[in-house]
Amino acid sequence: MGDFEDQNSQETAVVVPDMLLCRTARRFLRAQSELLTAHLDGAKTQRDVEDVHQVRVACRRMRAGLAFFGDCFEDDKSQRWRRQLKKALRRFGPARDFDVQAEFIEQFIKTLDPQQKTVRPGIKRLLLRICQRRETLQPGIAKAVRRLAREHLLVNIHLETERLMYDADHGRLDICGMDFYQRAAEQVGGCLAEVVHMLAALQDADAKRDHHALRIAVKKLRYTLEVCDTGLEGRLKSLLKTLKKIQGLLGELHDCDVWDEQIEAFITEETARTKAFFGHIRPMGRLMPGLRYLQEQRRQNRQQLFAQTAAAARELEAEHFWDRVAQAVRPYEGLQNESGTLTESNMDGDTSDGQ
Repeated sequence: MGDFEDQNSQETAVVVPDMLLCRTARRFLRAQSELLTAHLDGAKTQRDVEDVHQVRVACRRMRAGLAFFGDCFEDDKSQRWRRQLKKALRRFGPARDFDVQAEFIEQFIKTLDPQQKTVRPGIKRLLLRICQRRETLQPGIAKAVRRLAREHLLVNIHLETERLMYDADHGRLDICGMDFYQRAAEQVGGCLAEVVHMLAALQDADAKRDHHALRIAVKKLRYTLEVCDTGLEGRLKSLLKTLKKIQGLLGELHDCDVWDEQIEAFITEETARTKAFFGHIRPMGRLMPGLRYLQEQRRQNRQQLFAQTAAAARELEAEHFWDRVAQAVRPYEGLQNESGTLTESNMDGDTSDGQ
């Protein structure tokens, strides 16, 4: 598979599918709850940009997990929890986007040649506005953190996963409907079909909306596989590593598109702001060289990224990567003990990290 995948086979013992489902639910959802708890205070106080990022990742993973295990919980609890997490993501998402943009521009400025004095004012002005807009979002983030605490989301999930395991230990597994492998096949199959359907978009460099839709589809597939990987004891890590790479390329491609649109919008907004303040737009002449320079750099970078992403996708198809994803979540013949029953490996280990 070249640089994209280093597939390692691994023999792992598994448990009875129904019990595996319950234990995976508890393990996965608790791991994400712990991640969320560790970073919520930092996000609320703007301690570190990484806090907002990790909160966002944990929320997305939890939503994927709740979609996977949804009917294992009583009533419509999983749907309510997913809605609560979605509300939080509406706050954390834009903040994270501005954090990433500010960091990118700061690094971009450092790459400029000392002689490129004419491009600095416009880029620095853009950085200033991004930082100002980011600051306006912080009260909303603090509010979202307080709402999560008030709704007792993490406590409720903790209690429900305990109840689920109690039912499992006492033989009441019928509440879960499909077992782990059935769910994995259905959930992964649905996400995979969407990805495969959208791959044709990489034949057209101008299909920007479809490229964005493909990025989202790959991300959903990756999060779903992460849930499965928790129950399959890391057997999917190589596949996840590959998905993370292609998702990263698609993410960078989308970033370039966002920059192109955002710079145009910024020029319009800043021109109006300048005219309102000065009564004319002559000061914009000092800003335009840098803004157009950054925009052109992003457009050129997009061309390179598209060629790289399309080539990577062709490589994955040639190596039948998507077929291997579908096959990876099929029931696994684990090791058997002397009595012939499936043995249980360590289900209390940590889940793999990622974004």
